[in-house]
Amino acid sequence: LAPIAVKYIKDSFLSQLVVYVFGFVVFFDDYGNTLIVGNSIRPTTDYMRLSREKLSFLVDCTAAPIASLMPISTWVAFEVSRIEASLRTIGYTDESAYGLFLDSISKRFYAWFMLAMVLGSILLSRDWGPMYAAEQRARRGDGVAPHDPNFSEEEAEKLAGGVPPKKGVPQRWWNAFLPIFGLIAGFIPLL
Repeated sequence: LAPIAVKYIKDSFLSQLVVYVFGFVVFFDDYGNTLIVGNSIRPTTDYMRLSREKLSFLVDCTAAPIASLMPISTWVAFEVSRIEASLRTIGYTDESAYGLFLDSISKRFYAWFMLAMVLGSILLSRDWGPMYAAEQRARRGDGVAPHDPNFSEEEAEKLAGGVPPKKGVPQRWWNAFLPIFGLIAGFIPLL
């Protein structure tokens, strides 16, 4: 999906919006979200001069809230297991643990407020404190990441390249879509 989105990114503002939207696409695990979204979009945000600090903020502040709000995720599975254990402990049998979890989604204020704050930060193009300084550094062309004297630019480029796709294997959108669709389709009968 990243190569498709990259075609439409023309500036730093759009690159931030794509990071935010991708956070909703990879909803099933907050750590997976961080790894997939951050690594797939980083070359584009680097090119658009979005600081690594801002990219980290956008990815981190969308990954956990989204994973906690979606009805299917690894975090929710853990949470429901904790609710179930508590219900057994107190002998409450009127509602299922998953039902209580679903009822709690509208009351997850941190998650809702954080998603709103991140979107507001993007739409208003406002940064403050160290984030402002990092964005100014990136926009001036002084690097998207702070300079580290113990780490050469060549090493950074080599690491940033990641693992290249296998030669001769086509990159298709359904390679990302089918596993997620399978997860959802397999979960729905359990509701």
